[in-house]
Amino acid sequence: MSESDPPDGRAFAAPTVRWTRELRALCYLRRRPGTTPPKLDAVTAWAAVSSHYRTIAAVWARSESHAEPAIATLLEAACAYLSGATPHVDSSEVAGAAFIVMQHALDKKVESPIDDLVTCWVASAGPAFAAEALVASRRFELHGLRKPKVPPLLQLAREIPVPFTVPYHDYMAATVYPDNATLERDRALGWLWLQEYLAACDQPSWEAARDRAAALRGNATPWTRTGLAFLFPEIPEWAEADVRERLASGPGNSKLGMLLTRVRDPELLAQMAGLTSTNAFLLRRPGYSYDTSKDRAACLLSIIDGVGTDAVAPLLVWIDRAAARRDHERLRDYAAALAIIDSDQAIEAMVDRLDLARAPRPRSVYDEPPTWAGFILQALKTIAMYLTGQPGRKLDRDANKWGKRRYLNATLRIFVKALRASPRRALLALAGRAGSGRAEIDALLAVIAKEQPALCDELAPSLPDRARQILANVRGR
Repeated sequence: MSESDPPDGRAFAAPTVRWTRELRALCYLRRRPGTTPPKLDAVTAWAAVSSHYRTIAAVWARSESHAEPAIATLLEAACAYLSGATPHVDSSEVAGAAFIVMQHALDKKVESPIDDLVTCWVASAGPAFAAEALVASRRFELHGLRKPKVPPLLQLAREIPVPFTVPYHDYMAATVYPDNATLERDRALGWLWLQEYLAACDQPSWEAARDRAAALRGNATPWTRTGLAFLFPEIPEWAEADVRERLASGPGNSKLGMLLTRVRDPELLAQMAGLTSTNAFLLRRPGYSYDTSKDRAACLLSIIDGVGTDAVAPLLVWIDRAAARRDHERLRDYAAALAIIDSDQAIEAMVDRLDLARAPRPRSVYDEPPTWAGFILQALKTIAMYLTGQPGRKLDRDANKWGKRRYLNATLRIFVKALRASPRRALLALAGRAGSGRAEIDALLAVIAKEQPALCDELAPSLPDRARQILANVRGR
């Protein structure tokens, strides 16, 4: 043992994060050298906007909102702007109304070109104007009255591929909205694109947008302030102030998933994770209705990018909650995020959860979708079990076997790979728990002993007796 090591054999290696180019590419953009801004092609973007608006122009032309004094003028101006030949607009209020108009689509499977609309604003008037227009859009909400033009049985056309399109909404109505809804799903479209542009634009443009946003935050409602804080991860004070205000108003008002990647206070971040459920605390790219593994990774890696190794605490909250709820798909994603952190706390947490990664049962025997033949056979097998009165634990064992193959074994492999990548910390953590009756601890300790004989010789004097015995048995083989 070298003189620079502490008495228990731990090296003074600073905690770090194992970043790769691929992992960095998944993070939300923020201002750093080499960041490339999104391409500004106003001609192509406006062509996409105009094309989409032509498909919904007739719907808006007969909208009952034209008779509403509060918004009739703005709605008419927005429709005139979208039917025009140029992407330039002078009024942020008109741009905000156009933002709501463009969220409509005749087919719910068609994605509205909201990012293209924001691109046009940035290209013609700058990012400061785009931020003001997004804030203005928060005054409105999109409502639809569904009136199908086809018999009810053909409404399946919305769900299955057919050679024609069923209109999704016939009549639309935009109403003045008090801005008291969370910035999520469709309401957050466009914000992420603008944030990525601000992360890479020139300094004068960024400063102009920051100053405009600061002025807008003064009289903004809480959720509008949330959106503005999301646009500027370089100013964590905004996000942290908004989170503290919302948390102080009660747990029911703590849905601030957009700001998970913006908070830099580790204690506040851990509090956010602990007070909010996985489903309510949206780990997804803002503006999208359903989260995927890639979207969760983008959010989790962005959190680590912001607070570094201090992200262990919130990750453990999510890992334990996912395990308790048998949410094995998310458990795997949270484990993968924890595995790139090389610190004593992260390694010890993974060692303590080696059994957690494989113990819980999946929520359903169909957690991993089988083939049609497998589905039918499994269904028949389940029916036969109930008819013959076999105990429920047999079903539980089958469910456990069915689900572990995909998610639970994946989580266990992630933990083991991370421990083998940090042998010194892993050896010390495993040795402290050797002989506790957990077979996976002793087995993994033996694996590291085979792979790192020199390290075992170096640390052996400081290890517990049971750990030294395991190491001696491995070396004696």
